[in-house]
Amino acid sequence: TTPPHRPTMPDAVPQPRGLESVLGTRLEPFLRGFQECGFRFEVEDFIERRAPTFVVPCPDGSHPLSWTDIHRQYRELFERQLVAILDDLDIEKGEFLEWCETLVGATESLEEGAELPGTGGVCVGDFGKFVKALTASEDYEHFQAVMLEKAAKQQQLVANPLETASAAPAQPTRLTAGYGGAAGGYGGGSGEMPIAPPVAPLWQEIEVQVPQGYGPGQMLAVDYLGARYELHIPEGYGP
Repeated sequence: TTPPHRPTMPDAVPQPRGLESVLGTRLEPFLRGFQECGFRFEVEDFIERRAPTFVVPCPDGSHPLSWTDIHRQYRELFERQLVAILDDLDIEKGEFLEWCETLVGATESLEEGAELPGTGGVCVGDFGKFVKALTASEDYEHFQAVMLEKAAKQQQLVANPLETASAAPAQPTRLTAGYGGAAGGYGGGSGEMPIAPPVAPLWQEIEVQVPQGYGPGQMLAVDYLGARYELHIPEGYGP
């Protein structure tokens, strides 16, 4: 069985993705400021230090509340950088937001390819890309993908390819997951769940608490490090 494919790592600082659509215009400096090396280092350090919080199985689509708080802190990093960019340009934040609202209003009465007045050459379609790039840090799904990818890479670095794990759960309310690589496939014993190895086959043991409302014989969807698995709950296990 082929391990689940994990997409390439999303951008930790996604704003520069929108630069191409506003090059040479009045909007370019607002995105280019996010390329500043000191800021990128700050974001990477933030992600590196908080990624271990995301090494946790999430049954039935749930997420720890701590993830929401970390996303708030992540957004605040970008908010502070935007304020710094505006300071460098000698523009008040309120003035900038008011200008953006005016541009948004103008797009409602113009065609996709029409140029927005006062932007120095930005068309309506490209302005949408600018707004999407500028506010990308607000996107929780993008943030989650960044954190999970970093968490998976950290796990890869500390993983021992020779490690083995017992297929038997340690406690009656927990399930054990593992990846058996000797035969090139996933283990199929009761209570086992495949974990995708980043590079080489390995065993990794995780504990999954069976949530309320689930019992023996049912299938439980579990998200772990950016991949979803369907886990069969064996007899004798429950909340």
